[in-house]
Amino acid sequence: MDKAGITDYRWQADCKRAWHENNCRGIVIAATGTGKTHLALSAAKELHNETGGNLLLRIVVPQTAIALQWKDSLRKAGFDAADIGLCFSGLRPHPAAKVIVYVVNSARDALAGNVVSMMQEGRPVLIIADEYHHYASRANSRIFDFTESPHYRRDLLFSMGLSATEVTSEPPSKMQEVLGNIIYKYSVPDAVGDMVISRFGIYNISISLSGGEMDEYAELCDKITLAMQYMYKNYESIMKRPDIPITEKIRLIERMNLPGQDSRVEGFKMMILRRRAIIKNADQRLRCIDCLMNRVDAGKKIMVFSEFIDQADEIFLLLNDRYPGCVGLYHSCLPEEVRKATLYNFRIGNYRVLIACKALDEGLDVPNAEVGIFLSNTESERQRIQRLGRVIRKHEGKSLAELYYIHAEATIESPEFLVDYPDMTTVMHARFEGGTFNCPDYDSLCEEVLESLKGKASSSQFAALEKAMERGLMRFDFALDRKIIVRNICNSTSAGMRNYWIVMQQIGKVFERKLKDS
Repeated sequence: MDKAGITDYRWQADCKRAWHENNCRGIVIAATGTGKTHLALSAAKELHNETGGNLLLRIVVPQTAIALQWKDSLRKAGFDAADIGLCFSGLRPHPAAKVIVYVVNSARDALAGNVVSMMQEGRPVLIIADEYHHYASRANSRIFDFTESPHYRRDLLFSMGLSATEVTSEPPSKMQEVLGNIIYKYSVPDAVGDMVISRFGIYNISISLSGGEMDEYAELCDKITLAMQYMYKNYESIMKRPDIPITEKIRLIERMNLPGQDSRVEGFKMMILRRRAIIKNADQRLRCIDCLMNRVDAGKKIMVFSEFIDQADEIFLLLNDRYPGCVGLYHSCLPEEVRKATLYNFRIGNYRVLIACKALDEGLDVPNAEVGIFLSNTESERQRIQRLGRVIRKHEGKSLAELYYIHAEATIESPEFLVDYPDMTTVMHARFEGGTFNCPDYDSLCEEVLESLKGKASSSQFAALEKAMERGLMRFDFALDRKIIVRNICNSTSAGMRNYWIVMQQIGKVFERKLKDS
């Protein structure tokens, strides 16, 4: 286990210190892209050495693809291939293998017995529960059944739970016994401040529902308001919970009732889902992304996140018609081999655009992208942070990630992608209407630059300035690091591009001054 050295970020070293102080047990909440896998394997190697090389490592993950990623990470971290076993889809490693990576479906029946038998031999065991929130259900919590064995030895058990967001519901007692409490949190603002992930800029873009869409939406809202009275009266304890979205509340209520026991719950559910569908399938969304693609730098890799598979399919047809052979589609209805090939082609640059649904929300190692377009906002904070992390991961040559969030105004949809933005985040607001973007935030910056040049520039120079400013609309080129802008000015191969970057430099100076003044 100790072939290769692993260099830690400061937060990872601090986290391991907290983990050791908690007897090498606890849950870590860290933003996507900050190095949770790296943290866990670094901690495992240290604990392996501290236990005299006798430690057994057992890793539980929710999906097969994530299990294979862990195997690759283990090899890169210096673990011998012969010491790594996999347990899923009929694969059964030697029970005494130093490392076993389980997919949870197989771990339900295999992990507990393995842990007990190893403890009977006096072997210490470290359990890493990746995306640990998946293991709170009655079926999946069976992986912790070894705690009920008479041969269970707490002194031989070490653990680490990993997730990007905190689970607010009460965990099963077995899960609590094994993983313990949250010992460390590392948020997106923390990671941006430490430069562990990229700075990012975001355009919150509003669209409007059509007349017919708004009429149906308003009618549903009235019906839902009436139905809410019944729901609160009969299911008050669940409906009053502030920590879960409405769709999750309905699921909890349905679990309480027998099928068909309360038809009004089903009617309420259908109204909620229909209202959500009206918002997320608004005609203007596709028109907005179609126009937005004309604005985004053609040389950058783009990820488009959709909530619905049929919407993702529609976007794929739209963009693939414009960029034939350069667009990939990834969702759960596609065969696994197709999904693998899609990620591979996006990673090596054959695809410029990747359109994805919820299948990419957790755990998977997604190739780097520089631009993220969010067609709507998910109710789940976990999914929102996961999607954000897909785009703001650091990689060579990436200075600023560009995000675009499209939302329907005058609806329940949030006008902001995040409630709190990290420091050093460029936040802009725009409106899409009639096939064009209106961005007062950007316009005010441009107007100040133009005002400063009155009496100094000719009419033809003003025309060139306005052309460059129009090109920069809906981009974040003005917010790039000054050194990068200067380099782009020097490396420009045409007068037009040189002028463009000079204008972005001037807008950037105004932007920086306004930030300092605010």
